[in-house]
Amino acid sequence: MSFVPDHFKKNVRIKVKIIRGKICPVIDEEIPIIKDGTIADLIIPVFAFKNEEEAFALAKEEKKKILDKGTVLMCVVYPNQDAGKKELNIVLEDDLYLYTKKDDTLAKCCPCQCTFTDKNNQKIKASSLNSAYSKISEIYEPKRNSHTGNIFDKVFYVRENGKYGKLKELRGDIE
Repeated sequence: MSFVPDHFKKNVRIKVKIIRGKICPVIDEEIPIIKDGTIADLIIPVFAFKNEEEAFALAKEEKKKILDKGTVLMCVVYPNQDAGKKELNIVLEDDLYLYTKKDDTLAKCCPCQCTFTDKNNQKIKASSLNSAYSKISEIYEPKRNSHTGNIFDKVFYVRENGKYGKLKELRGDIE
């Protein structure tokens, strides 16, 4: 069985095993030649480490504050194709933190109480930015099949220069 990459995928998985500290193919073939300087992920189960403390240190999560309580964020939704976009404010009722890991996985938002105002001028509470975005989508985009979205792309903060930036910029600044 020869190695055939899928040109439409961004990454290719190669099954390997560690033998005497060296990376070897699982099957009896050579590992394909990979360009020098390529950075790749090596995913190893915790039980496989000879020193478990090293594994736990690599997997440790840290919380890093990115926005203060009271910060007003903007969320963009599209109620219908003809009306264009609608911009809504989300107010952070707590400081907003990200969970980060040393393993370079993308940081995730910690739960953070926040509020927004609905169509009837009622203050709606949410336990996280993800929850707020879902509730906003349910109210303003009722025809969507799913009411989830990537808050790092759909929610904006005000930069120091007064212009809006996507939350993913703040996530990138930390990693």
